[in-house]
Amino acid sequence: MARPTTGLAPRAGVCQAALRRAMMAAPGRARPDRVAKYTVNLKAVDETRPLIADGRFIGAAQRYSYGTFGVHSWPYGPTLQIGAFCSIALGVEFLLGGRHALERVSQYPLHLIFEGEEGYAEDLGESGPITVGNDVWLGTGAMIMSGVALGNGAAVAAGSVVTRDVPPYAVVGGAPARLIRYRFDEARQQAVEASRWWTWPSERIRAELPLLTSERFGDLPGA
Repeated sequence: MARPTTGLAPRAGVCQAALRRAMMAAPGRARPDRVAKYTVNLKAVDETRPLIADGRFIGAAQRYSYGTFGVHSWPYGPTLQIGAFCSIALGVEFLLGGRHALERVSQYPLHLIFEGEEGYAEDLGESGPITVGNDVWLGTGAMIMSGVALGNGAAVAAGSVVTRDVPPYAVVGGAPARLIRYRFDEARQQAVEASRWWTWPSERIRAELPLLTSERFGDLPGA
């Protein structure tokens, strides 16, 4: 199989345009080019790939995960970790930081505008890294906020805004996203977890396709 590359590039017109204009007109020394959205084109290949933006490591994606999605990267932001065999639909957005301080008199990034680049840490906080487990499905247009962890086998409905952790094998949806149901009962969840099929060599996965694409949970190794 040919080895496709992972492409990351800023998309014109989507890099927080309003904040850019404010910083460019402000008396401070802020760097508007440090706040950007990157588009990631991730191909399904059997390898772990780093996610790099402007020469800065912003995360990694494990084997066979695929999709075209946006990553909002901030200079002091955390990282994005994507597990194996994840399906990420078009328009999914990961927001790595950039949380405004709602508890202050003003939630505007005043330090950044009037004191320059050193004000980033004061004004644009973050809630931690985003972690996506294995075999996760993210529907079209879903938005994943900083600090969220998505468990193995989770499914997120199209257009959802995920602000809290999602349990393994849960199906969530809405804005903010809430639990709809679990994909299957606890016994079947445990069987899948025990198998850890996403760690198997590609040759074994190919041989076990009839099992992995069935509902024969009791036949999984370790079940």
